[in-house]
Amino acid sequence: MNGWSWYWTIWASVLFVAFAIPEFWALGTGHPENTLSDNVWRLEKFLPGDHWYQWSALHILIGGALIVLFGWLIGHFVFGIWR
Repeated sequence: MNGWSWYWTIWASVLFVAFAIPEFWALGTGHPENTLSDNVWRLEKFLPGDHWYQWSALHILIGGALIVLFGWLIGHFVFGIWR
């Protein structure tokens, strides 16, 4: 492995651990209000169960950005597009 391969491997591992530890801690201790999704919903002022026409502009913006990001990642990593 070259230097960049190690960089991306370590970067992805740190990112996963930084997410997984607090997420599973919140779920394991019975505090789902401390999960990432609950904090994003609180930031967006989104209540689960709201109808799509009640979504805030921030909720739509974040959702759209995630669709674009994950669409690009799937195309790039899975199908080898945009190399």
